[in-house]
Amino acid sequence: MHRARGWVDVARPVSIGGRWSVLAALLACVLAGTACNGTPQPDPPAGNGGQQESDIEQGEQAQPGPDSPDGFTIEVPFEALGRHLEATEIEVGLQFWLEASEDALIAALPGRAKASVGVLYQPSLDSPTGETFWIHVYSDQTRDDAIEWVRHLASQPPSMGRIIVPQTHELFDAAFREAPIVGDASVLIELHHGHSGGCWRSALLVFAQNGVIVFMKSAIEVTRIEATAGGAEMCDNSGEIAPLTDINRVALAISEQLPASS
Repeated sequence: MHRARGWVDVARPVSIGGRWSVLAALLACVLAGTACNGTPQPDPPAGNGGQQESDIEQGEQAQPGPDSPDGFTIEVPFEALGRHLEATEIEVGLQFWLEASEDALIAALPGRAKASVGVLYQPSLDSPTGETFWIHVYSDQTRDDAIEWVRHLASQPPSMGRIIVPQTHELFDAAFREAPIVGDASVLIELHHGHSGGCWRSALLVFAQNGVIVFMKSAIEVTRIEATAGGAEMCDNSGEIAPLTDINRVALAISEQLPASS
């Protein structure tokens, strides 16, 4: 976890409440420019191939820090996420995934960020879809830096979204989708990926707003098509189970609570 090197000028504090107070407290630390974790981030362990398991194993335990009177606290509405997801104290390894990119601008974000924090949501025991979801927030140096980063991501081939796909997975397909109009800049990439044990469809939504970059990823397992002679293995795009969590709706809910862009 990168330590804060300054304060972010944000609006007045917003009170929190409800089930998602853990995420709210974590995001408050980021937006206030404070570090929320008291221990260094460990080296990323090797994943074992499963999407949910890979997200968990490359993460760390996130520990909320003290609230700041200058912090801007966010609550993700319960109905936007749904009862099929449960918040954890795990932070996925986005820092490592970005820093491993061969693109210099993509890789630079974790090192220059004033603060960062995130949280993983696992499927509940009675989840009908088994989907996972995570949110990670970076406080960039300036508003322009954040906009440039997101626009740069949008200017690259959609396969750049592979940064959030487990290393043990093959990327079968990647495509840009229409992103919600939020913040100063936004991009949405849909990816199909997997291995001999299964296929997953992931959606990566990134947007910048007033110097803050918000990453969100949803992942759900879909049908795998067996490779034929001379053909490539791929995911079945027909008849897929739709995720219960609307990633666009979550983005709008977060954007409404972030400081407005000036």
